[in-house]
Amino acid sequence: MKQYITLSQLQELTDKGKENLYKWWKPAVGDCYLSSDGKIKFITEIPFKREGLDLPLLSIGQMIEFMDQRGKYVYSKQDRGDSYFYWTIRKRKEKQNKYVKKELSDCLWRAVKNELEGIAN
Repeated sequence: MKQYITLSQLQELTDKGKENLYKWWKPAVGDCYLSSDGKIKFITEIPFKREGLDLPLLSIGQMIEFMDQRGKYVYSKQDRGDSYFYWTIRKRKEKQNKYVKKELSDCLWRAVKNELEGIAN
C-alpha cells in the first residue's frame, strides 16, 4: 500500500493549492517534504525552520487528518470479489461516491487536492 503522495501528485497543485497546503501544514519530526531547493527531505528535529515554499509529501494519516478537520466526508473500503477492493470517499449527506480509487492514498489525495484548490465546498 502506498503511504505518501508522489512528487508528481504534489506538483498537480496550482499556486493557490500550494499556498493553502503550506498554511495548513504543521511540520513534525518524520514528515517527508519537498524542500524549496527541489530535494525530498525528512524532518529530523523540531524546531524546523522552513525555507521558502517547503511542502509536505502528505502521508495517509495527514490526509485523513486534513479531511477530518473539514468534517464532511466519510471513507469506506468496498470489496469486489476475493482479491480486489477499492476505496471511496463521499460527502456525508450524499449517496453517490465522489472519489473512487484502488489505492487509499490516491483516493484521499483527490479529495484533499480539490479541498486545497477550493473546488469541493
